[in-house]
Amino acid sequence: MSVTVRDNGFKKRMAQLKKPAHVTVGVHADDGAKVEGGGVTVAEVAAIHEFGLGVPERSWLRDFVTDNDAKLKVMLREIGRRVASGADSEREMERFGLVVVGMIKERIVAGISPELAPETLLQKIRVTGAPKETPLIRFGQFISSIAHRVNE
Repeated sequence: MSVTVRDNGFKKRMAQLKKPAHVTVGVHADDGAKVEGGGVTVAEVAAIHEFGLGVPERSWLRDFVTDNDAKLKVMLREIGRRVASGADSEREMERFGLVVVGMIKERIVAGISPELAPETLLQKIRVTGAPKETPLIRFGQFISSIAHRVNE
């Protein structure tokens, strides 16, 4: 009598589950581009506004996570279900990262309080030629630097 063992992908699946993917979202420190007209990096500008370091605090990341905590947890649970059913964890986290980046950018475009000070608004008019009343958006460099990375 002979016994044949069929794996049917079990070992591969177990290896995938032991090596889960993870994602980071934000302005990554090594995206070291200098802000146009300034001596700081985009990541430094992100931190300055997030924590109110010398400017009014405009939390574009922490408040986003707090406001969307339940929604993000539901999304991550669904990803967990799909991965447990055979989906690729890196691909799932790629999708999650893209969605979260989009949500953060929408929030910034909608406007994060507090509103701009009158002198800041006048400076924006002088620099860009048109009033842009949305905080955190001047040249688009900051908002376009918000990105996700999987497995770093």
